[in-house]
Amino acid sequence: YSFLKKIKFPIINRMLELNKNDLLLDVGTGAGIFAEKLADSCKKIIAIDINLDNIKIAKNQIKNKDIFYIVCDATYLPFKDNSFNKILATEIIEHIKRDDLFVNELSRILKDNGTIVITTPCNNPSISLEWIRKKTGVDMRYAFGHMRSGYTKETLSKLLNKSNLKIIKTSY
Repeated sequence: YSFLKKIKFPIINRMLELNKNDLLLDVGTGAGIFAEKLADSCKKIIAIDINLDNIKIAKNQIKNKDIFYIVCDATYLPFKDNSFNKILATEIIEHIKRDDLFVNELSRILKDNGTIVITTPCNNPSISLEWIRKKTGVDMRYAFGHMRSGYTKETLSKLLNKSNLKIIKTSY
């Protein structure tokens, strides 16, 4: 449970505004940290990841009957249209080669008036982590399985708008 996840959790929790009737999809759940922390706030969580090892770790570490784990590709989700009223996609979109397919899938499975919370590294030059690359030599564009280093507010907004998703709030 990283320092950054501790910082992000209250923000994500506040933005999701979960209640006991909500069905939450946690896309790219990893070890299931957010799913575990959010489970008591909603009816059920479906936690998905493309990596079987991540799902095994999450299932072994988190024993909650209201979290269901599925291995699947986020660009081809095995859910009916309008299935979820809340979706969490934290630090996943930058890992997906076809981010347009991913966003289309999120839009397809989101219920009317539903909420998606997406977090991703920022490419805004004034607040990005480009200084890490300069100090360490780590190229953030492709480090850690990234297909791209992140998004600017404008590039992410454009991508989401193409899928008819309405942006309510952005923050850094």
